[in-house]
This record gives sequence, C-alpha cells and structure tokens, in this order.
Amino acid sequence: MTAGHCPCCGQAVDGERLLVDLNTNLAGYRGREVEIRPPQVAVLVFALAQAWPRTVSFVDLAYAIWGNFEPEQMAGSIRVHVSLARKIMRELGWSIETVEGRGYRLVQRD
Repeated sequence: MTAGHCPCCGQAVDGERLLVDLNTNLAGYRGREVEIRPPQVAVLVFALAQAWPRTVSFVDLAYAIWGNFEPEQMAGSIRVHVSLARKIMRELGWSIETVEGRGYRLVQRD
C-alpha cells in the first residue's frame, strides 16, 4: 500500500483518511502502515473505517465478517476480534470505542 494512494485503484487520497486494503490486510494512516491479522480482523477494521465516524452495529460487523453465517458465540467472537483490532489500531493513532448496546466505532487519537 502506498501512503496517500488508494490500495484498490491507486488514485491519490487525502492523507487524513484511514486506508484498509483487504487484499493485503494492510492499514495505512499518515504514512504509517500495519499488517492486520487474522483476515477477519482486517474485515472488521475495514467496516469500521468505511463507516467512520459512525457506529457500526454488532449485527453489521458480524455480517461483514461472516456473511449470512453467524457463529453461535457471535458476541464473544466479535469482542475477541475487536480486542485484537484495538492493539493494531493503536499503532496508527486510532482506537475502537464501544458504544454500549449499539456496537463499535473508530476514534482518531492523534
């Protein structure tokens, strides 16, 4: 992923935008780049980045990650994925906030 360029089409983009490339599982922001693993966590971060600054519901995150299939322990699985994503996103100056009873949203920290 080239900082300042869309990972999909290569066009220049605003440097203030968080970019997530699901082909490479890389996230980039302000010239910094991190790998997001496992791929389900990359999908979660992508969904949050696309919705930013809005909140993404638990159901919408589950659908983004697993499609029509929702694991029996969906809430627990999402919490584990969010926990992993929080550690990764800190490296880029972002955090993931829990919106009680609604879902999660990205918050810019720097």
